[in-house]
Amino acid sequence: MNNGVILNMSKGNSFKIPSSLLKQLDECSFGGFVLFSFDSDGNPQVHSKFDNSVNAMALQQFVSNWNDAVKIMNNENTLNTLSNSYDDEIIEDDFDSFNEEDDEI
Repeated sequence: MNNGVILNMSKGNSFKIPSSLLKQLDECSFGGFVLFSFDSDGNPQVHSKFDNSVNAMALQQFVSNWNDAVKIMNNENTLNTLSNSYDDEIIEDDFDSFNEEDDEI
């Protein structure tokens, strides 16, 4: 079991994720857990424990599927944002063209 990670706090204090917390996570899970976090410097940290290799592989596959789903959602959100921005530019350009034509009349 991963007993915790020392975090470098900006005030010189250090914090260690308590092993009691990780033990409680283990007790509340059936077969193991994976915990992702960031330390105070922004570095990613991973804490994990598995009861056996079957549970480890199952959670690994679940994390992989979750990651793929999040990537798809992020891509869709990015495309929607870009599309809306592009649509707004087209509408503004059309409006400006319409006003220029009115000035000629």
